[in-house]
Amino acid sequence: MRDDGTATNSDFFPADASWHCGKKAGNAQRKKSAANAALKEAYEAIGEMTASFDYDSVQYVLENLAGYRFPAEESVRYQAIRHAARIPDWEKLTSLLAKDRKGD
Repeated sequence: MRDDGTATNSDFFPADASWHCGKKAGNAQRKKSAANAALKEAYEAIGEMTASFDYDSVQYVLENLAGYRFPAEESVRYQAIRHAARIPDWEKLTSLLAKDRKGD
């Protein structure tokens, strides 16, 4: 985590495999803010996992992301990605993640 309280990429992929999101983060007030660069990197990783239909890895990253606060507009996108991943709807996931690949 950075000095300003935002998360870094290593926060999304913790070395401690026993770490479980939600349990560590607690309620919404205690969640760390997700840094834009780290969030973008996590979405890119999910995009790669989606391309190989790696359901378990996508779920793992999304579970870790659940421990973070997002800006309102990003929260809507995150929830849509989570919903598509739960089914899984690979085409919808690809579409939702395309924003980052286009450089937006």
